[in-house]
Amino acid sequence: MDISELRPGQRYLFHYKRENEREWFRANFITLVTYGNYKTLIVNKYENETNPMNPGQQWCISLEMISKVETLPCLLKSGDVVLPDDVLLLVDNYF
Repeated sequence: MDISELRPGQRYLFHYKRENEREWFRANFITLVTYGNYKTLIVNKYENETNPMNPGQQWCISLEMISKVETLPCLLKSGDVVLPDDVLLLVDNYF
């Protein structure tokens, strides 16, 4: 998914760029801040395998550290899903 397609308030699965490690986190996209050549991703409701969600915190991460962004419909494309994408996006925001 292209970064320009991210919608504020939508929940995404973000993948880190790290060698020999598979790391990810889920979070709600808030905005992308650009300053010169630097781009910073701002998210909230961050959670990963070791950190439970804390709705009150916002996280900032350099866009250079993100390798891939996926939505729930993207993840389920390979399976037999009968729900349309817009319904899956609504469901994804509740988790």
